[in-house]
Amino acid sequence: MPLFRKPLRRRPVTLAIVAACTTVATLPVADGLLSPATADTLTNGGLEQGTVTPWVPTGPPGQARGHHRRHRHRHLAAMSVVTAPAHRGARSLRLTLPAMAAGSSTGACYPTTLIPGTTYQLTAWVRGEVSAQLRVNSRTRTTVAPAGSTWTRLSSVWTQHRHDGRKVCVVSEAASATARKSLFIDDMSLTVAAASPTPTQTPTQTPTQTPTQTPTQTPTQTPTQTPTTTPAPPSNGVTKVLTFVEENHSLGQMQSAMPYVNSLAHKYGYATSYSALTHPSLPNYLAIAGGQTYGVTDDGPPSSHSIKGKSVFGEALAAGKTAATYADGMPTNCALSNGGSSYAVKHNPWAYFSDASERAGCRSFDVPESRLKADVTNGTLPNVGMVIPNQFNDAHDCSLTTADNWFKTRMQAIFAGPDWKSGRLAVVLTADEDDSSSGNKVLTVVIHPSQHAHVVSTALTHYSLTRLYERVIGAKTYLNKAATAPNMATAFGLPIGAP
Repeated sequence: MPLFRKPLRRRPVTLAIVAACTTVATLPVADGLLSPATADTLTNGGLEQGTVTPWVPTGPPGQARGHHRRHRHRHLAAMSVVTAPAHRGARSLRLTLPAMAAGSSTGACYPTTLIPGTTYQLTAWVRGEVSAQLRVNSRTRTTVAPAGSTWTRLSSVWTQHRHDGRKVCVVSEAASATARKSLFIDDMSLTVAAASPTPTQTPTQTPTQTPTQTPTQTPTQTPTQTPTTTPAPPSNGVTKVLTFVEENHSLGQMQSAMPYVNSLAHKYGYATSYSALTHPSLPNYLAIAGGQTYGVTDDGPPSSHSIKGKSVFGEALAAGKTAATYADGMPTNCALSNGGSSYAVKHNPWAYFSDASERAGCRSFDVPESRLKADVTNGTLPNVGMVIPNQFNDAHDCSLTTADNWFKTRMQAIFAGPDWKSGRLAVVLTADEDDSSSGNKVLTVVIHPSQHAHVVSTALTHYSLTRLYERVIGAKTYLNKAATAPNMATAFGLPIGAP
């Protein structure tokens, strides 16, 4: 019997998948093997680490047995990391296919663990000179993505059974000559999918995260349930700004699919003409942090983009104020590469500023998001703050509903905290960019007691947010293009406290 059909327990399995999810739950680690429910299962799913590890090629099962074993390499695809084409980020996986007999298949797999009784959801983006499909447990689970020059999304949901095989791969099945033809795969992750989430579910993404980090809102909840119960604090001058950044969705998409956020927008204030600056993600984050994009046009890591100069975080510290970035899933302070629980360094702008004072500040105050709860409870939120959800919770890899629920748990804690109750804290929620569908207009919400159903039509940008941070810390001069950006505090009529 082929090895991949044996119901062996607690063994690593092979899998090649990508990111799409509903409700995400965390499963325990088994015998040191990573659970596929956590983002670090596929820490190199987007190939941004610049290496094919731990991806493995796969070929016809018969080639793994008997005297054919020594020839098996002839039937496997050659794997390499390339910079073009890339679906998102700076890299993708290229498979150069061997010659194959009609009806045989080859592809790539990713080692992980599949747990019987668990429902999984996976997706993959593929393109190339050959068709491709996802296979789960040696069965076809998706329609065939045709060959072509555009990226195609493949997605599958299935429940793992005890006696199922344990192969999950992206493969191409030979229908014609395939020798030397290319297949590209990008943006890969695996999640646990809960078809009917209820408020009693409390998924967490790492064992150390607190219960407040678990999305519990169901999609049927109405936008007005929570804001109407929030007591109104005094409308004092703002001395602290805490910004939450979502991913890759437009103004209209966020309004229609984030009911809790949209309810706060209508209760407090939001902008109808707030625009991100460019695509992809990284230059937008750098613009918020530094008042310019520094000529960056991709999502490369800090090793590729060493930014000289001052960030708004370092500027606050130099002025004797406080600053912090709370990065969801980040494994260590100021992590300079992807890892942890779906942490993406391209969404953490402070990590790119390399001057000695900036790097020292980053190492001290660019912290895992698990620190947020204590600062909220103790009234020690910084003057300049940014919260970066991981790629599940910012709607990059998961739905806007997931992002909405995640934000709700944080915002409810903030409403109960002393910074909010004093009136000195303003919370901003925005998105780094849209999905190229709406002229880069994104929903930007300002939550502060001074705002009462305030709809702002002033044309604002991420540089306006930089300027708002600097207004709060009493900066005498503004960073780069923030100096000429439309004034966000003025547009919203936001009172600024004495620095």
